Amino acid sequence: MTAVGVIGSGAWGTTLALLLANKGLEVTLWEHQPERASATQQNRENTLFLPGFYLPDNLRVTSNIAQATQDKQLLLFVTPSQRMRENARLHGRGLGLQRGSQQPRVGTFALSKRDDLADPRAFCGAV
Repeated sequence: MTAVGVIGSGAWGTTLALLLANKGLEVTLWEHQPERASATQQNRENTLFLPGFYLPDNLRVTSNIAQATQDKQLLLFVTPSQRMRENARLHGRGLGLQRGSQQPRVGTFALSKRDDLADPRAFCGAV
């Protein structure tokens, strides 16, 4: 079974995690605040960003970044744009999904420790 890590538990990240889990994938959603991760995991609902939507058992919520990223076939980074570079530096590969004031952007990245994320070519592709 495909395992997916979703980094970012806002409305968009939770929605993507929920859609993937509803397709039968094993999904781990990362929330940076431990108390919110614990409450979301226990209540099976993201009451802050996506109230009223039940999270199925194959969608796990954690504040442990290693649990969210290790042994995953796909990583989705659905964090605020100002955090995208930081997350890319930490993990080095994944699919970055950004939205901003104009048009959402999707970019893939595969980085080595030497890559300079100040170079916009580190992210490729746009939608």
